[in-house]
Amino acid sequence: SLGLACALSVVDAFTDGRLAAGGTVVATGTVDLAGRVGSVGAIEFKARAVRAHPHVRRFVIPAESGADVDNARRVLGARAEVVAVATLAEAVEVLCGFSWRGKKITHRSPDRHWVSTAR
Repeated sequence: SLGLACALSVVDAFTDGRLAAGGTVVATGTVDLAGRVGSVGAIEFKARAVRAHPHVRRFVIPAESGADVDNARRVLGARAEVVAVATLAEAVEVLCGFSWRGKKITHRSPDRHWVSTAR
């Protein structure tokens, strides 16, 4: 269930921290090679853990199970936004406010020793 969080961390590095701009984002879910987000267990309990942290503004979860999405929204209420996604690209679009499909994203290290580019 760490796949989505890890993938979003990589994308966050390429977008200079835009994914979590304005607050902490928590994510759970699997990600396959095609970028599809898969379901995980214990969403309700993960939502309770998110509720205990006042700085979390968004909880990104798989959209696959409507019951899990409803449970997370019930547990969190207005404390944090529950974002249900079906793909990694959808998660990036929601968190960054732009579509990364077909766009070139370049990230330079602070010391300018390396540059990585994703398309």
